[in-house]
Amino acid sequence: MIMQIEIDTSKVGNSIKNYILHNMKMNYDIHESNDVITIMTNVPIGDIKIKLVEILSPHLDEYIVVENYDNKNQLIVLKNGDIEQLGIYACIHCGMMFKSDEERNQHSSIHYFM
Repeated sequence: MIMQIEIDTSKVGNSIKNYILHNMKMNYDIHESNDVITIMTNVPIGDIKIKLVEILSPHLDEYIVVENYDNKNQLIVLKNGDIEQLGIYACIHCGMMFKSDEERNQHSSIHYFM
């Protein structure tokens, strides 16, 4: 089943948005309008998120990919510091989200044992 997945890039600069566009075009049929990249695909949103995190991996200390809980078919790219203002803390290694800095720190220590 084909579904529409959106990637909101309104919180990041043009250079990262263009970087995402360039790399996503290699894998998907995409359309861009304002600050939203639209993908028509039968690929699950979780797989799109993984691909987006891979694309942003050189920049994961600066940017994070989160799911929009109000729109289950939308991913949002944020500057890493912006998300903490919302009370959401992201692992810089894998992008997993946590409710507190303490939870994130406990999780992050696991990456050092891998």
